[in-house]
Amino acid sequence: TSGPIPPNPSELLGSDHMASLIEQLRADFDYVFIDGTPLLLVSDSAALARQTDGALLLTRFGKTTHEQLQRATETLRGVGARLLGPVVNFLPFESGGYGYGYGYGYGYGYGYADKNQVTVDLDASAVAADAAINSPADSKDA
Repeated sequence: TSGPIPPNPSELLGSDHMASLIEQLRADFDYVFIDGTPLLLVSDSAALARQTDGALLLTRFGKTTHEQLQRATETLRGVGARLLGPVVNFLPFESGGYGYGYGYGYGYGYGYADKNQVTVDLDASAVAADAAINSPADSKDA
């Protein structure tokens, strides 16, 4: 095992030791991706995002609501994280190519579409504001 579970994992992720680890990884690798917990459930990912060069906001097509996307964006901005943009998973696929296949299946189901579900729509003003806030001219390296 890796030891006892800390009483507050967010404190561990926001610690000086974690900052030191991230700095070492920056020095050793061109790109480092850190997969965090769901942002709206616990504060762990917000603590991590604050220490990184940028955060990608993963969403699920047809499931992530506009309200959830706004809350997640506000959470990242609230901790001073740089929002790089969204990644949309489970996009519907429409084939326009050729091919063939064989399959057999049986299923049953019913349901109603939720008209409050959105397809991740960041409004242009929020994207432009974020781009202005996070422009390279504002960074220490520029």
